[in-house]
Amino acid sequence: MNHYIQTWRGFNRNVRRLFFANAILGFVFFGIYALLLNLYLLRLGYGADFIGQVNAVGPLALAIASLPAGAFSQRYGIRSSLRIGFLGTILCRALLPLNEFLPGGWQQSWILSSYGIVWAFGALILVNIPPFLMAATAEEERNPAFAAQGAIWPFFGFAGNLVGGLLPGLFAILLGVTLADAAPYRLALLVASAIECLAVLAIWQTTEVARTPIAEPKQRTAESALPWGLIGVVTLISVFRIGSEYTMRIFFNVYLDGALATPTALIGLLLAAGNLLALLSLLAPWVMARHSKERIIIAALLGMALAYLPVLFITHWLAVGVSFIVMIGLVAMMVPVYQIFSLELVQPQWHTAISSAMSMAVGVSIATVALGGGYVIVSDGYIALFALGALLALAAALIFGVYFRKSRSRPRLPLATAEAALE
Repeated sequence: MNHYIQTWRGFNRNVRRLFFANAILGFVFFGIYALLLNLYLLRLGYGADFIGQVNAVGPLALAIASLPAGAFSQRYGIRSSLRIGFLGTILCRALLPLNEFLPGGWQQSWILSSYGIVWAFGALILVNIPPFLMAATAEEERNPAFAAQGAIWPFFGFAGNLVGGLLPGLFAILLGVTLADAAPYRLALLVASAIECLAVLAIWQTTEVARTPIAEPKQRTAESALPWGLIGVVTLISVFRIGSEYTMRIFFNVYLDGALATPTALIGLLLAAGNLLALLSLLAPWVMARHSKERIIIAALLGMALAYLPVLFITHWLAVGVSFIVMIGLVAMMVPVYQIFSLELVQPQWHTAISSAMSMAVGVSIATVALGGGYVIVSDGYIALFALGALLALAAALIFGVYFRKSRSRPRLPLATAEAALE
């Protein structure tokens, strides 16, 4: 453990500034927005079907923008991509709560379009974080760096959940309205966007990381060619895995608020507890030193399926909270392992390609779950939706286990150690 602490202290300023920017992003997006956006839409009078559309349009934009984001990064650099991504998400996120000042016929279109553009800019962030960390860290720093990155969003999301649970009540008192009114939630979302400006300041102070130059082969070989099949399998597994995760993430607070009438502050506390447990990702380097990445991923995927059991069989806020908390803890442990595992499968020149593909999988999966989930709730109820979430995790485990069953016996492709030198 002392070795990992010393490693974290030794990260260069590019890594530290990226971590700070991601901490702010986690506080706002995984904290305040994760808690309040759906509740804000409910206060505006929208139902689960429109909320599903809103939660689908953003990821769909991410799916569409991911491959162009990878190409943009290859042409203009990782740092420029991150700068534009952070700045664009903040500006567009601040526009969403202003829908109430528009004519009624424009409001739904405003919400959908502004949220979609937020996620399109977010593609520049999501696609470029893994290559940035690969290039800005030495090989011995890589596992702790990805583990720390995996912990930052949920930990600061924990703080954002706590703050987000209190902000509407505070603004309701100041405005002299009740929590059934949309105004307290609107102001809380605007405050979140203002806080996010700190992330732009941090990312603007980074310098471009130098990529390891890759010599062009005289002939295309199996090793030098883009491994479409492998990337396709990794992407498919990601689609199912993320679908299971976001079935819980998206509809967790809607179920508690709309079906179980759970107080907003208590929902925030449950979200915060889940994000706090996500600090288990910090143990990922220690676990990877003792178990194969394949075994860790399989165990986590099966655990995600089992995490749905309480919410499927017990109609109580505590059971829902247990399912959510266990799910988030397992995801936090698995994500850095899966990212490193996937990047190690390909040659360094394809890191951006596989990162773009996995980001596209995030968008496709979340969009499908969000859009389809709303209609499943309307037609069959929440329990049917959560059962589908469990099946998605089982499907991901099955595909991963079958495809990589021989991976323990074959050597992993070597990773070229990128220089931490700065341009």
